[in-house]
Amino acid sequence: MAAFLGRRLHGLTSISHDELKARTRGVRLVVRAGEATPYANIILRCGVPF
Repeated sequence: MAAFLGRRLHGLTSISHDELKARTRGVRLVVRAGEATPYANIILRCGVPF
């Protein structure tokens, strides 16, 4: 999954699972993609102020 996304999303970085949980603590929307691989999660930031 990381190689696939790395070819398509420039600037992709890896973070720990704990950091992922910390960054998503105050999210407004979660999209489930159906990926079954353990820890195959990504954060997509829109960069639009609400």
